[in-house]
Amino acid sequence: MKLPGLAVFFFLLGIASGAVADSIKKIETDAFAGVVYQAGDIYIAGQPLDPNALKEMQHRGVVTVVNLRTPEEMKSQGPMAVEKEIVEAMDMNYVYLPSGGPDYPYSPDTVKHFAEAVANSTGGVLLHCASGRRASDLWVAYLASEKGVPLETAIEMGKQVNFGSQPFEAFLGGAVERRLKGAEAQE
Repeated sequence: MKLPGLAVFFFLLGIASGAVADSIKKIETDAFAGVVYQAGDIYIAGQPLDPNALKEMQHRGVVTVVNLRTPEEMKSQGPMAVEKEIVEAMDMNYVYLPSGGPDYPYSPDTVKHFAEAVANSTGGVLLHCASGRRASDLWVAYLASEKGVPLETAIEMGKQVNFGSQPFEAFLGGAVERRLKGAEAQE
């Protein structure tokens, strides 16, 4: 009896994963550094260049902005150095999760906080860093750890959203299959 139930579960999981993968689209705009991709209600992007970039996202239904840039990075952003104030003046939610470098290491807590921001949002979420690379990495981790998307599927989806191939893969001559530690015990 358990086998058909598991088969249905994995079938539905495949549909859900495919639905997100099929809905990934690039947004053509020059209002951001790097790229902007939409995956459902989440927009993965580089740095908004000015307040008009945020207005553009607001018109697309974004109500929450998640910024991964460190304080040091934000100092050099001209008018966007006060991004929090700009976002809040537009009646949007601002979530600051600085990530990168020795003072702000990547961690599972960041994924949890991002998941909370998505869950608490009443509309779209803009997830950004400088170029979109860290944002896409966080999105992949979120899909794998919070949404139940198989890791390899999440990585493939991330490659569609500025994740690209990892430099070590090129050094090794191609894609590398990866597993999370402890995943073998769950199989």
